[in-house]
Amino acid sequence: VQTCALPIFWGTTVAAGSPLAVSASGYLRVGGESSATPTGVLPSLAAPNGVIAPHWGDVSVRGSLVCLATTGSAPARRFLVAWPDATYFQAASGPRLSFELVVTEGAGTVDFVYGAMTNARFATTGIESPDGLQAVRPPPALFPGCVDAAGNNCRPAAGLVLRFLPS
Repeated sequence: VQTCALPIFWGTTVAAGSPLAVSASGYLRVGGESSATPTGVLPSLAAPNGVIAPHWGDVSVRGSLVCLATTGSAPARRFLVAWPDATYFQAASGPRLSFELVVTEGAGTVDFVYGAMTNARFATTGIESPDGLQAVRPPPALFPGCVDAAGNNCRPAAGLVLRFLPS
C-alpha cells in the first residue's frame, strides 16, 4: 500500500496519508487494500471499489514490477503508477504491455497513457466511485477499441491517452 497525495477523488477530499493499493493486475484502489480479483466490472458493489483502472485484467508484471513516483511541487504534483513491462498471467513470452496512470493534483485529472500494447487483450478500463455505484468509462463512439458491454472492456492501442475528470 502506497500513501501519496490524491487531494480529491470523485468529489470527496482524500485525507493526507490515505492508503492507495496498487495491484499488479493493472489497477489502483483508493482507500485501502487491493483485492485478488484478476478482472472487474465498473461500476459494481462487489469489492474492490474506488478503482482507477487503466488496464484491469489478468495482467502480470515481469521483473520490473510496478513503478510509483510523485513529481513536482504542491499544488501541482503528479502521482504516477506505471506498469512498464507487463504481460498476462501465464503468457510471459507473449504480449508486451506498457501503460501508466497519472493523477494531477490541483487539476483533478486522471490520465491513462498507453505505450507498447502488443497483442493486448480486452480489459476493464475506467474509474469507479468509492461506493461502487458509479463509473466513468471511455465511450465506444470515441474509442473504437472499447466495448460498452458487461465487462466495460477496452483494448487500448499504443499511443492512446485517455483523460478522466472524476472530481
